[in-house]
Amino acid sequence: QTTAAATTTTMVTSSEESVTTTTKRNDFAQKGDLWFTVTITSSILYACAVVFLANHGNPQFLLDKRWAEFGFCVSNPNGPVNSLEACFYIDLITGIALLGLYFLWRKEPFMKNGTSTSKAPFMALATIGHGFAHLGQGGEIRQGTLGGKDGMGLIGAIFMGALFWFPLLKLTLSRLSTLLVVLLVIVTVVVQSMVPEHLGFSYTSTILALTSGLNEITRPRSDKDRDYSTYPMLVDFPVAICGWIECTSCSSFFSSVGGHAIYDLCIIGGYLVFYVDAYLNGKQLKSTKLA
Repeated sequence: QTTAAATTTTMVTSSEESVTTTTKRNDFAQKGDLWFTVTITSSILYACAVVFLANHGNPQFLLDKRWAEFGFCVSNPNGPVNSLEACFYIDLITGIALLGLYFLWRKEPFMKNGTSTSKAPFMALATIGHGFAHLGQGGEIRQGTLGGKDGMGLIGAIFMGALFWFPLLKLTLSRLSTLLVVLLVIVTVVVQSMVPEHLGFSYTSTILALTSGLNEITRPRSDKDRDYSTYPMLVDFPVAICGWIECTSCSSFFSSVGGHAIYDLCIIGGYLVFYVDAYLNGKQLKSTKLA
């Protein structure tokens, strides 16, 4: 009788734990779906505003004139370090820091394949490549040539494809094979070569936001765990808000606090916060199981 009672108690406890886990996962899925829906919608609206700019001129009531000139909020253009050159230093330092954390924590339980945490090395490499691209643009700002090109040349396309688009699309489209990602990179670069230079940033941010959001929100519900709900809240949503602030208030506010450098810091900074949060949560869960 004692054995039977113990077995019954174990089954009840196991059943309760299963119900609790399912409830938590549903909660994570609902929160993540909401955050991703908001960021995807924001990206579509942002793209519409930029397309309007490209075809009908700057809608003064919405987009800042200073931002519309380059597609970035450029601050301190003639100073020791302009905002795009500052992006290089920010992206290089934080990208290396993320790589260091990845190698330090890569064997921890929270590093699950196919999730946002497993994207860390691609995020780090993409951030560093992004920084080098901004370094070149910072030099063009000094020379007064940024925004004067109709599109990229062959060398620029190869650089963007190998060092920027591949790691970023591999990051955002984590469930696709490497071959499919390579094909998408080629298509993305070909289209970008036809985009005016001053709209290149808008094209890039829209592609990344849409691919990331759609890739995540279409995950099976069983894969939508805590990381699924915290990633868009800590990374995608702040970046979307920062992008709108940059393009609407560059002259009045954003340039005085760092311009586009703040946007770049928001991207990698948000991911670092997410990554550390996932690590700490993993440690807490591990301690709970051992207790």
